[in-house]
Amino acid sequence: MKQKKLMFSKSVAYKWIVSYAVIMLIPLIVSAIIYLQTKQIVEYEIERAGHAMLKQMQNTVDSEIDQAEKMAMQLSIHNDVNKYLNMTAMEEKSQSFQIYKTRQELSKYKSTNDFVSGIYLYSSRLDKVLTDETYVDSQTFYEMNRQMIGMPYEEWLPLLKGESAGGKALTPFTQFKRWETKVVLMKPFSSAGAENAFKGALILPLNGSKIQSMLKNVDWVNKGDVYIVDKNNQILFQNNSLAGLQNVPYTEEGGKKAGTSFINIAGTENMVSFIDSDTTDWKYISVFPSSVFWEKAREIRNLNLFGLLLCFLVGGGVISYFARKNYNPVRELVNMFSGAKDEQTQRVLDEFSFIRESALATIRERDDINNRQFRQLRVLQTYYLSRLLKGQAEDGLSVEEAARLHHFKWDSEDFAVLLFYIQGGGEGSPSPSLSNFIVSNIIMDFTGGHHSLSFTEMDGMLAAVININAERSASWKEDIEEALTKTLEFIDRKYRLQIVMAGSERHTGLNSLHQGYLQALEAQEYRLVLEENLSIWYGEIEAQETDYYLSINDEVVFINLIKSGEFDKASAMVDAILAQFFGSSLLLASGELPDIFLNTWLQYPGGPDKAVEQGYILKLNDLIDQYAPNLKKTLQEHPEIDKMIKTDDGTYYAFPFIRSEAGRVYGGPIIRKDWLDELNLTVPETIDEWHTVLTAFKEKKNAAAPVTFRTMFLGERTGGFAGAYGVMGNFYINDGKVVYGYLEPGYKDYLTTMAQWYKEGLIDKDFASIDSATVDKKMTSKVSGATIGWQFYIEKYNSAAQETDPNANFVAAPYPSAAKGQLPEFGQLDNAYAGTSSAAISATAKNVEAAMRWLDYAYTEEGSLLNTFGVEGTTYTLENGKPAYTDLVVKNPEGLGSDQVMMKYSHGTNFPMIQQDNNLPAKYLQTTESIDIWKKTNHESHLLPPITPTAEEADEMSSIMNDINALVKEVELKIILGTESVDNYDKYVQQLKDMGIERALEIQQAAYERYMKR
Repeated sequence: MKQKKLMFSKSVAYKWIVSYAVIMLIPLIVSAIIYLQTKQIVEYEIERAGHAMLKQMQNTVDSEIDQAEKMAMQLSIHNDVNKYLNMTAMEEKSQSFQIYKTRQELSKYKSTNDFVSGIYLYSSRLDKVLTDETYVDSQTFYEMNRQMIGMPYEEWLPLLKGESAGGKALTPFTQFKRWETKVVLMKPFSSAGAENAFKGALILPLNGSKIQSMLKNVDWVNKGDVYIVDKNNQILFQNNSLAGLQNVPYTEEGGKKAGTSFINIAGTENMVSFIDSDTTDWKYISVFPSSVFWEKAREIRNLNLFGLLLCFLVGGGVISYFARKNYNPVRELVNMFSGAKDEQTQRVLDEFSFIRESALATIRERDDINNRQFRQLRVLQTYYLSRLLKGQAEDGLSVEEAARLHHFKWDSEDFAVLLFYIQGGGEGSPSPSLSNFIVSNIIMDFTGGHHSLSFTEMDGMLAAVININAERSASWKEDIEEALTKTLEFIDRKYRLQIVMAGSERHTGLNSLHQGYLQALEAQEYRLVLEENLSIWYGEIEAQETDYYLSINDEVVFINLIKSGEFDKASAMVDAILAQFFGSSLLLASGELPDIFLNTWLQYPGGPDKAVEQGYILKLNDLIDQYAPNLKKTLQEHPEIDKMIKTDDGTYYAFPFIRSEAGRVYGGPIIRKDWLDELNLTVPETIDEWHTVLTAFKEKKNAAAPVTFRTMFLGERTGGFAGAYGVMGNFYINDGKVVYGYLEPGYKDYLTTMAQWYKEGLIDKDFASIDSATVDKKMTSKVSGATIGWQFYIEKYNSAAQETDPNANFVAAPYPSAAKGQLPEFGQLDNAYAGTSSAAISATAKNVEAAMRWLDYAYTEEGSLLNTFGVEGTTYTLENGKPAYTDLVVKNPEGLGSDQVMMKYSHGTNFPMIQQDNNLPAKYLQTTESIDIWKKTNHESHLLPPITPTAEEADEMSSIMNDINALVKEVELKIILGTESVDNYDKYVQQLKDMGIERALEIQQAAYERYMKR
């Protein structure tokens, strides 16, 4: 019984009954709220309606007044009017036609504006009034219009002549005057340059009946009174001639041009609203009884009560009827889907949720399959072509099977490879991605149906696999050259792109495509060496004898490692190439290995244990006990260092370079403080503040590249701007787990911001390809105002920039955070032992003891002083037991910086030793202060220690990460540059998983856990 009651409470029928009951309560609640808010609503409605009505009236009347004033202005400059006003009594008779002509003009003007009931032009010299109908002297005009004028002739004539009560001329501006039954617009005329030289006046009586008609046509006016008053509160116009008010009461608040107040008039509460005219000193005032609006409130209240009663009467019956009627089809659907869900799921979900989840699951499954097939077809084709070109084709797959599997139109066994080097023609040229798309489509169009072309991108070039039509196998090169010629003509004319092609010879079978790719690469390299901008085939290359060969592919990989700042990987690649060319096995066999190897042994293929196992270097455990007492003492005193420099099984393999605490942080954001001061900005601390600062640099300092940096600072080598999003582009620790930053949601958010900044022109448009020297030039030539770099950059930038700009001031900025007061999760921080510059003893060393003792000397007090401070008496002296630099360092006679001097006498860094804080004096205080600024992050809690995977794990890790490292850097750059939508990032995350990143994380996690148990 209890279970059935519980299941019924989860049923949609139960929810319907409850919801219907709640609906019944809604009218009651709404009625109460409406009743409580009625007064406020009504008052607001009153004020809003009054203001709207007055605004409507103001716009209407002011518009007409403005037209009348414009007519007066036009008449004041009219040639005929001025001739009439300048006419003397002597000239009057001879100028009769001119007077007639002027009257005709006045008649025309009057006919164009029905807002004025007449146009009267008074001439002071003639003492006559010319109208659109008559021409009489002033006395006669007065007699004709005595009722309208409403004042004695003796008062009216001076007013007409522009004289004040004191006899002085009035200012010659347009004025509105109240005559007995008319409001007139008066504009006096005077002679130019003559003081008080009054010539006459223009009088435009306003059409009162039209104004009253306007007032009556205003919304709501029939329910109240509307007035137009002058500055003396005298009524000029009103909609109701029977209204008994002589002066209209209103409350003017603090000089406001509009307002509303409630005033008791004749025992009735009225809403009195006013608004000032925009063109005259008039006011528009409305007076409405408040009861007009309260009638609506009473209607709403009565309607609420009636609705409430009706709801209670009908509600019960409606609930019962619709609950039954609506539940029957739902029950049928539940029964239909019940076979697809287990009983537990049905108990948890109500009927609608159960049906929705069942249907959506089916639809999602279908759509996901279709979408994956559609969206990934091109990706799979591109990836497959890349593998073919790299020599990674699936064994045993025929051309027909590959074509069917990957949807290629391949009809023959003959293939060739084409590489296109595409270069833009300057500003306005398409992006690299768009350029590849354009070129590939146009070439396919011009190739026609002769041959099948499939395209992919390889190392910055557009690669094409051509399946040669068997019927045109004799002329396939001519077909391609003809298509390329047409493409070049079209592309150069429309897109300003330069294209150079390098092609392989014809090959048979899919397995030969790698050879074709190498031929096309070699042809491209041959063209570059000859510096010829012509397309070339591999068969046209002149054969050259050589003992070794380095492909252009290897060169591209090596250059990319250097550009991205991955010097350790570049060094390892050089070692591998040298071993390939000159034979490491030959060196081992000859016994000519150096006694001491200085290397990053953590990155040795297979790890340090592999180097020991292969016989390259010695295991040092026993040797340290015998010949390295100083290193042994250091490790005993610093167990955290001892933990770092040995492998999981306890093997010591090298004398380590141990960084000092201060030496672990040496890089971060750098910004021009003088620009910030000039723009009244502070050093940015958050991402939003950085956006504000960089925008100001662009718009107010005209910086072409507000922030510039090399790609190594995007988030892999340092936290850069990524740290604000809680990620970094590498492996790191989160709560005891190894994570890969590129998989985290925060990295997508970070790339979204970087892409937006790049689109806005805040990031250097060339950052993807610039080197350190280019960054230096931009930072010291006012092209850029911010970068991310090493500590000595501050010294270098200030020295160079201040030669031409003494105010230049480069300072360190903190790593940005997401919000003010927060610490970024990442910055730049190295382990005390990062594996670099570590010295191992060769397995063939003739005097192992001498090598051990020589290296051990660096860990003595004397050796540490030598490596850190140089030669005593030359670069330093001991004062109170502490090293103090000599003038050779501090005040070098040759003008060298202190760091330049110390490079001649000490290692300072990157040598097997324990680094001390050398406190090397800097020329600029900003340099010294930088480390304390950059170290304020949470990086320490995420730092992955120097773990050592097993040899098998290291080989597997290398196999996985080689392709992954290339992919993440490529995708990162494409998204920032805008050639790839950030919406596709999740697709690439899945691709990383497909490539084995989760297995790489397992390896790293296992190595980390072994490290923590050391």
